[in-house]
Amino acid sequence: MAERRIKPRSQRSLDWYDRATVWFWLAVSFVYLAVMLLQLFGSPSYRPVLAVFDWGMSAVFAVDYGLRCYMAPNRRTFVLHIWNLADLLVIFTPVIALFTPVQWTGLLRVVRIVRLGVIARRVWGGSGHTLKRGQVKWVAIVTGGIVVLSGLTVYAQETQHPGSPIHTPFDALWWAVVTMFTVGYGDTYPHTAVGKVAATVLMFAGIALFGCVTALLASMFVETSTEKQAKEQRDKMKTQMDEMAQQLERIERLLVGSDDAG
Repeated sequence: MAERRIKPRSQRSLDWYDRATVWFWLAVSFVYLAVMLLQLFGSPSYRPVLAVFDWGMSAVFAVDYGLRCYMAPNRRTFVLHIWNLADLLVIFTPVIALFTPVQWTGLLRVVRIVRLGVIARRVWGGSGHTLKRGQVKWVAIVTGGIVVLSGLTVYAQETQHPGSPIHTPFDALWWAVVTMFTVGYGDTYPHTAVGKVAATVLMFAGIALFGCVTALLASMFVETSTEKQAKEQRDKMKTQMDEMAQQLERIERLLVGSDDAG
């Protein structure tokens, strides 16, 4: 029995932890998104409370990072992984904010979008494939959240720039969708440094998310084809068993007839 237990430091333990906490992180992502919107458009009186929330969430993320680092079979590989490096950046965002000029606070809000990407990867990615067919739904939800958050972040920054073509939330959302889909009409584009950073994040997010959607759809088609083949095989086996049963009945009747004749 001892051999069947999951070792504390193994990929199996890490996969188990990701599966066990997936719904918790989904709930956290929605709360996190709502608080980020309040930071952008809420009353200034909320800011002290939201600052405390930032520190609290960073502490939660730090505990999660520490547990996953402890479970990782190779800690060096874990720390140097691109998503885990992004996680560390988000964890230290409140600390970075203490030494950042006020005009760059919008850039830190863009950095927090990375945390949504990290959560999204934990939900539908990884080796556990936690949500399987339901992944497409969550991909769409997280993608929409990233688009909305990026658009509103850019709107909050671009309205302060006199030469920017982004004047309304609709302009910002239109820009975010066009950037995410890499259409590039050129009619709306950011002028501020924060807006350009947000555009870069959206471009990479678009490439990653569309690649994920393509892989998921292909996986669903493969699963559907496999299920169809399995059903055909079951039907074929059932037909063969019925034919065997009929042959056994004929043999039984022949044997009974021969006994009666004897």
